[in-house]
Amino acid sequence: NTTLAGRGGDSVGDQSLALRTVNVRKGAVGLMMLHGLDTLDNAIAMDNECSKYEWDKGWSYLYGADDNSPSPGKNAPFTVAYKRDNDFTASGGIDVMGGYLPNLFRQGHAALASDPRDLDAAQEASDAIKRLLTITFVRAGIKYSKKIIGTDGETGAF
Repeated sequence: NTTLAGRGGDSVGDQSLALRTVNVRKGAVGLMMLHGLDTLDNAIAMDNECSKYEWDKGWSYLYGADDNSPSPGKNAPFTVAYKRDNDFTASGGIDVMGGYLPNLFRQGHAALASDPRDLDAAQEASDAIKRLLTITFVRAGIKYSKKIIGTDGETGAF
């Protein structure tokens, strides 16, 4: 919550400026992800040829719109998925970005671009994308709770 992150006097406001800054940034990334997922629902609900373009907006919110930038996706939820994959796949976890997520976006686009539109396939892709992003943000919660709590159960240095 940006209000709590920005002022003192409560448990979040009493945290360091670094932690509060991270909270605001993570919140913004979360909002981008939620909006991107909302566009997938909108795309499936549309009854016209624009639905595939609405679907692609979902990828833009997740990945970032500019593949030609020096760091594509740097400030987008894509980066969170990529980083948490690196943290968790060494122990046999699901590699969210290693093909699954991009391929599901392609599957949903193809389903909405087909004539007639395959709404069941688009919904299947949307549901799978949501499950994978849930994995991503549970991983992020685990990682950051360890940073805040610390391995000894005390408040960690952030």
